[in-house]
Amino acid sequence: MRTAGEYDAVTASLRAGVLALVAGDAEALMRHSAGEPPTSRTARLLRRTASSLVLAAFALAVPLLPGVDRATGAGVRILLLMTAALALTPADGSASGSVRSALERSLFTKNTP
Repeated sequence: MRTAGEYDAVTASLRAGVLALVAGDAEALMRHSAGEPPTSRTARLLRRTASSLVLAAFALAVPLLPGVDRATGAGVRILLLMTAALALTPADGSASGSVRSALERSLFTKNTP
């Protein structure tokens, strides 16, 4: 809901639906069970992929910044690209968080002899 008018419309519909349910009026109840308003495929696709596109753009730009050495730039690039790929997966936050932290540890730990 974006406006107070939308909020009022939803609450009025919910109230009418609950009253119809209590009264046992199935026909009135079905009038208030309208589906979610349709959204365009383009809007859904953009909403789902926007964060991944931003991460991929930064993955391309970070190694080109002055003062970033080759090894660090490559590590950051891999991390950002993997994070962008994880953002596209439908896994829950804990799964992607654990994969991301394992990736960070493997990329940025110093190997001491």
